[in-house]
Formats: sequence, C-alpha cells, structure tokens
Amino acid sequence: MDVILKYLPLIIFIYPILSWLDSRKRFTHSAKFYADRAVSVKKYEEESKRADITDYEKSAFAQAMVATEKLGFKEVNILKLKSPNNFFSMVNKIKKIRHKIEVKNLGQEDVFVSIDRSKALKFKPIIYFLLYVSSVPIFILNSLLTLLFKYFGWNLFLVDANTYIFSQFATLIVGILVAIIAAMKFINHEILTSLIKEGMIMAKDEFESIDDVRDNLQDHSSKLG
Repeated sequence: MDVILKYLPLIIFIYPILSWLDSRKRFTHSAKFYADRAVSVKKYEEESKRADITDYEKSAFAQAMVATEKLGFKEVNILKLKSPNNFFSMVNKIKKIRHKIEVKNLGQEDVFVSIDRSKALKFKPIIYFLLYVSSVPIFILNSLLTLLFKYFGWNLFLVDANTYIFSQFATLIVGILVAIIAAMKFINHEILTSLIKEGMIMAKDEFESIDDVRDNLQDHSSKLG
C-alpha cells in the first residue's frame, strides 16, 4: 500500500500525458484514413470520366473506393446520386443487405430493387423471430432427449460422461449460432425496410408496377406515332 501511495502522484501525472498521446495517435490515424479515402474518391471520379474506360475498370475503381467487392460502379453511382451527403455511411448499409437487393434499370437510370415484394417483407420478421426462438430448445435438446429416453426406457445406446458433456457443448454452440444468425438477419431486414421507406430502395412490386406503367405509356406513344 505504501508503494502505491508513493508512486500515485507519478501515475496521476503520467496518465493525462499517455491519454493525450493516444488521442493524438487516433487523430493522426483518422486523418490519414480520410485523406486516403479522399484520394480514392478523386481517382474514381477522374477515371470514370475517361472515354475508353470499361465497365470492368469502373467496378475495380469503385471497389477500391468503397473497399468491398460487394459493390460495383452501378451501385456507387446510385448512392452518389441519391445520398451524396452521407455516401460512405450509406455504403456500409448497402453492403450489409447487398444479397437482398438487385440493381434494375428504370427508364434512363439504375435503381436498387428488393428481391422480395412488400407482403413477403412484412412476414420476414416473424420468420426471423421464430428462428431466434428455436435456439432455446436447441440449447436443451440433448437434455430433453436424455429425459425422453429414460422415461420410455429406450436404452438404444450408452455414452460415457465425456461424450455427453461434448454433445451438450455442441448443442450449445449450435443454439448460439442460430440465435446470432437470426439476430443478424433481423437487423439487416430492419436496414432494408428503413431504406425502402426513405426511398433509397424500391420494393419489387413497386418497381414492377412503375415499369409496367412506363411500358404501357411507351406502347401507347408508339401507336399514336
């Protein structure tokens, strides 16, 4: 205790310095990160304006800018158009739900369209909730089977204590994984529905309805012409 009291003033003096150095390090790291990001944005803008650039090259520069292979130049251009002020935060959201959406052409522009219709989107949370709840019986499945076998006197096979403990651990891991997967799917679904409400993404039935109206107008115009 005496040793602690002896060095306590020194610790109190050094801690703010260490804290300040850490904050400076974090600031320098963040500044470099955003500077590199600005360079990648500028590079993409410059390269995408080249007359001879291919779609393959555009996607390569777009992926370098957003640091993921999940998005290409079409997705990047949609986000630039619809969400220029919070572009990179929107990139992170789209990355999480990329498997739930498609890029479709509507008239002269590309748009994000969900792979599910509005009705299906409403029922998805129920499915994810049931999947999450199913993790509970998985946790105790081994114990339930043991009790069931004892109750009916089914001595089909015998296991030692180590095997039983291992099987308990295995069912616990499986249950946890099911719960995590269900939770992640629910969170991603919430992101998808929120972006649909914001107009960033179109539900499949909404897109089909607008596309049908556009096609009918074009047919009507061509007949009049």
